[in-house]
Amino acid sequence: MLADRICVMRAGRILQIGEPDDIYYRPADPFVAGFIGETNLIPVEVQAVDAGGAKIATQSLEPRTLTIPAAQIAPGLQPGSALMMIRPERVAMLRDGAADLALPVEISEIFSKGGTVQYRAQGPDGLELVVELPGSPQKPASLGDRLRLGWAARDVFLVPAGSGAA
Repeated sequence: MLADRICVMRAGRILQIGEPDDIYYRPADPFVAGFIGETNLIPVEVQAVDAGGAKIATQSLEPRTLTIPAAQIAPGLQPGSALMMIRPERVAMLRDGAADLALPVEISEIFSKGGTVQYRAQGPDGLELVVELPGSPQKPASLGDRLRLGWAARDVFLVPAGSGAA
């Protein structure tokens, strides 16, 4: 909000320089992703990377395999472990609807922040996801509800798994 160019540093080392939207939606690594705002990081396995993008596989998501376009992967991403980043405000609660990507969860916490409501959900293998929705007197979910979270493939970004979160 205060700058048109941001430099994110860690231990005296520059990790990423860019416009606010680039750093927020296309972070260089998990540290930058977490430092600049709350985010969801889902473990995936990158099977192959080429000029067109990255083919990934995952145990948790529906579908289990997917190709992510090159514009949505961190520079230098290699085959192996990676993290799929999706911001909480880009995640939807699905009761019967479809989404490009989905994950079964159980709502574990609800936190009203005035204009928004934050939901924390537990997915397979202890994976925790955060959803942020506009505030409303009628909540779309209650504690303990089992549902699916979903999001558009165009809203994800792949980062290497190695550098750690903020």
